[in-house]
Amino acid sequence: WYSTARLASAAPGLAERGLRGALAPDLDAAWRYQRGVVETVRASYVDYLARLRITRLHGTARFVDGAHVNAGGETIQARHFVVATGSRPVLPQSLAGIPRILTTDDLFERPLPEGSRIALLGSGSVGAEMAFILPCLGLQVVWLTGSEPLKRSRFSASARKRLNEALFERGVTARTGSRPLRAV
Repeated sequence: WYSTARLASAAPGLAERGLRGALAPDLDAAWRYQRGVVETVRASYVDYLARLRITRLHGTARFVDGAHVNAGGETIQARHFVVATGSRPVLPQSLAGIPRILTTDDLFERPLPEGSRIALLGSGSVGAEMAFILPCLGLQVVWLTGSEPLKRSRFSASARKRLNEALFERGVTARTGSRPLRAV
């Protein structure tokens, strides 16, 4: 999505470089394209791990000692283990289970609900990325954040200021101090 958004955001400056024509965002096509990319990348990682003779286990596991892991009742011995737990988006309890509310994980698994306006929650790096991407794909974004975007990151104050200016140029301003209580 980021690559597609970058192309769309470059469109206004292309005429001065000698490229004429109009680009129009197509969110459904962009979603299908990113879905294909995700599946291709995932399959390439799985294939690469298999070629390295790495055994993949899904589920809950615990270390028995430094050379043994118990997973699903089976104990596996190895010299090296890679623990890839992943992460999960945090969704306020009052918003959980509402079908039109998507987490970032959902964005890669199912298309956005219909409509041209979206509320975006989160002030971290993923929230900032989506605040850039979604307007480039034709959505009007209302960005709700608890704190200043990227405040807890290692980005400098001047970098965060430039980010906010660039997003403002796209019609996106973070509404800090926002805590959504419910969806109607």
